[in-house]
Amino acid sequence: MARKRISIRFEAEAHTVEGRLLDYLKEHKLLNYRDAIVRATKAYYVPWVYEGELSEEELRSLAQGAIEELEFRIFQIRKHFLGEGSEPLDMRTLPPSPAERSSSRSDISRETPADPAPVRPLSLKDVIDHTNVDPSVLDDF
Repeated sequence: MARKRISIRFEAEAHTVEGRLLDYLKEHKLLNYRDAIVRATKAYYVPWVYEGELSEEELRSLAQGAIEELEFRIFQIRKHFLGEGSEPLDMRTLPPSPAERSSSRSDISRETPADPAPVRPLSLKDVIDHTNVDPSVLDDF
C-alpha cells in the first residue's frame, strides 16, 4: 500500500478569533501547538472517523475516551474561569426565555415536574471534585 500523507494549512487574520487562537497556541511555551490542535480535534471528532469501521464495543470505547477528554477540559475551564466548586447551570432553575414564554402563553400552569434527578455514572469531573486534586498540576489540554 502506498504511503499517503494528509496536510492542512490554516491561516487567519491576526485580529480574528481564529487568528488570536492560533497565536495563543503558537506562543504558549508549555504547549506543542500541533499536539494541542490534534488532541482537541480528536476529542471532538474521532468516534465519527471510525464509525462503520470498528465494532460497536470499539466505537463505544473511543466515544468514552473522547467524552472523558472533553469533560476534563470542561472541568479545567470551570475551575480556571468560574472558580473553585463551580457547578454546571441547572437549566430547570433558569426562567423561560422570551421565545419559551410566548410559545407557552396558553399553558399558565407550566412548572418543572418534581421528578427525582436521574441516576448517572460518575464523570471525571465528579471524581476530581470529590478528591484532593489540584487542577493546576493536571495535564494541560
